[in-house]
Amino acid sequence: MELIKRIDIGYFRSIYKATLDGLGGTTVLFGRNDAGKSNVLRALNLFFNGETNPGQPFDLDRDLSHARVAEMTERAHARRLTYVKIEFRTPTSYQPSLGKSFWVKKTWSLNAQAEPSVSDSIAAV
Repeated sequence: MELIKRIDIGYFRSIYKATLDGLGGTTVLFGRNDAGKSNVLRALNLFFNGETNPGQPFDLDRDLSHARVAEMTERAHARRLTYVKIEFRTPTSYQPSLGKSFWVKKTWSLNAQAEPSVSDSIAAV
């Protein structure tokens, strides 16, 4: 089943902002060394398991994008946060209530490092 449709990652380690779109049943990440492939996997692990690596919880000081840190020194209103947003293809049996797809976004910040804030596109019933 092709469950994940799109992944958006923001301000996480070497990733300033990245979108993986049009994902299929099997998706291959490839690229040069230090291109961010492992950080995409770490971001997914953070989203699903609450840790960047097995046994390693999220730490904003370590995991915030260096480009975002530099941006924060230039612009006072830039927020100190990391997010992962995943858009899912809804299984057929759930489409009447959820639609053809829905998304869930988790945001980690100074106030929500251990338990991220969660937003979604699912309408309240």
